[in-house]
Amino acid sequence: MGLDSSHFTVLSQASDRQTQRFLRDMESWRQIAAYQIVGSGVLPAIPIPNYVYLFDSEADFAAFLVGEERGYFYATPRANFMGILLRDDQSLLQARHHYAHFLIRNFSDLRLPRWYEEGLAAYLAGVNIDDGRGELARPSADGYSALAQVSDTIPMGRLLYRDDSLASPRLIQFANLKSEALFHYLRHGYAEDAFPDRRAQLGHAMLSCYWRDAPCDSHLTSHSTLPRQSWMQSTSIISAIAGARVWM
Repeated sequence: MGLDSSHFTVLSQASDRQTQRFLRDMESWRQIAAYQIVGSGVLPAIPIPNYVYLFDSEADFAAFLVGEERGYFYATPRANFMGILLRDDQSLLQARHHYAHFLIRNFSDLRLPRWYEEGLAAYLAGVNIDDGRGELARPSADGYSALAQVSDTIPMGRLLYRDDSLASPRLIQFANLKSEALFHYLRHGYAEDAFPDRRAQLGHAMLSCYWRDAPCDSHLTSHSTLPRQSWMQSTSIISAIAGARVWM
């Protein structure tokens, strides 16, 4: 079965009803992602189709997987391809995570620090849709426990300023986990008892990367290298991301 929406073409083993609901949820999720990435619900149009393969059979799905991935997203110059197994939360989470990276890298004017991009991608992947509304999944006790065990492996200074030191796959896994926790804390820690509000610091830290003559890390550039229009748009995007926005 094949169905189309504004931004996706789904080839599905599921029923018509399940496929239509999946399409509605993906469009709602993409709109939320757009708000977080560019500060509005609309991303610039690109002439590249997004083909989504929605599997109901794990055996069929397994033929397309690489390694231990449960969901995939591959970008090519002609089309993007996403594969998801129905009723598998991890499959949907991983596919959205990879797609979020694609959206961030293609629609943000910023050369974001690696920790920030990874944290934002994980944050967006964890947004679940219920009747058109986004609900952010809270970090689990298992997630906190895993982070506590590996946190010292990547000191905070190394995470924030030494992207080139995260070359090994093992360190990248730890860094990604810590990036996700840091981003979530900066955005939502203020809502928890005994945690100060750090949203303003997040915005100031990001803006300072572009006001300085020297880059903040190996993947940032100073504002002097950006066209004025891009610089002004970048500052508004950062401010929107760091500020409070109610969409859940």
